[in-house]
Amino acid sequence: MVNLIQKPFQKLHQLVLTILVKFVLLMSFSLLTIVWSHGITLAAPIIPHPEELVSAVQEIEALDAMRTGLASTLKGSTEEPTKQTMKEVCRPVGMKAMELSKENGWQVKQIANKYRNPDHAAL
Repeated sequence: MVNLIQKPFQKLHQLVLTILVKFVLLMSFSLLTIVWSHGITLAAPIIPHPEELVSAVQEIEALDAMRTGLASTLKGSTEEPTKQTMKEVCRPVGMKAMELSKENGWQVKQIANKYRNPDHAAL
C-alpha cells in the first residue's frame, strides 16, 4: 500500500523538478541574452553627427594627398632640404591645416617621426 502511494509522489516530485530545472535554464538564458545584447550596444561608439566625421575624414585625406604629392617632388633628390624646399612643400600643407582648423573649429597639426626643430614637436 505504501508503494502505491510512493510511486505517484516520486513521479510528481520528478515532474516538479523537471519543470523547475527547465524554468531556471530558460530564465538564465533569457537574462544572458538581455545582458549580452545590452553589452554589445554599449560597446558601439556613439557618434552624434556622423556626417561631420565623414567630412573631417575627407578633408584630412585630401590634406594628406596634398602632402604626399608635394613630398613626392623631393624623392630622388640628393640635396638636403632648404628653407626654400620647406616653403614649397611644407608651408602649403601647414597653411591648409590652419585653414581647416579655423573653418571647422578643429585642431589640425602636422606631425613627424623626427623633427628638425624640436620646438615644432607635437605635445
